Amino acid sequence: MINIDLLNKKEYTFQNEVQQFITTLQNILGSFIRKEEFFTIKELAQPIAKAFNKSKYQAESLAIQIINSIISYQDSLRKSRTQRVNYITVREHGDYSKYKIFPSAHDFIRFILTHSEKVLKLSTFNPNEGKYEFYLTKANKLEVEKTFITLGLLESIDTLLYEVKGGDNPEIFIRVNSQLQIEKVLFNAEKYNNNILSNVYSRHQISVAMLTYLFENQVSTQEFWEYIEDYFLGIIPEEVKERITS
Repeated sequence: MINIDLLNKKEYTFQNEVQQFITTLQNILGSFIRKEEFFTIKELAQPIAKAFNKSKYQAESLAIQIINSIISYQDSLRKSRTQRVNYITVREHGDYSKYKIFPSAHDFIRFILTHSEKVLKLSTFNPNEGKYEFYLTKANKLEVEKTFITLGLLESIDTLLYEVKGGDNPEIFIRVNSQLQIEKVLFNAEKYNNNILSNVYSRHQISVAMLTYLFENQVSTQEFWEYIEDYFLGIIPEEVKERITS
């Protein structure tokens, strides 16, 4: 089940926002289609920043989301159809990628509009939570992919929030659109650094050292919970810090 939050908007207001976004997006992508040239994310971000009143960073993030959504939609259709579809093509240029959109990409724009209407129509409003509930079966993989492409793009422009609940055997899917970035990591593994993983590892070391300290010193129950409370407030005993650094 998917919970959809329209952020306190009425259905018609939400639909108007989606329609405005689609119209603007169609104009932006249409200009790149007519040029019949390859472009970068930064080049796409420029008209997005102007049209949606976004900062440079926000516009580039939205441009990435739009491009990834088109690629995902294209890949989903290719897996389910015998006839090949071409909405977008990608070229690697050193440390960055260039994209070219074809006239058939207008199908993607229409898809976002029609599928958002479909999801809302098939959803049930839960007055207790103020959210819409949409039931989605994994049996139809194409429908699942279409739904998450649509909701992901609409969430990126702050028209809704969605949350997936329930389901057996939850899975996480990661898409990498640039083979070049993976190759750079593989060929320079010793230089690779991931701040998130480093932070997780550091926190793991602290938690292990903290528990070791508590059980080795056999503190009283009151002291134990005082230490735990301090730990969650970010207060770490000096003995524990020394154990980590040693």
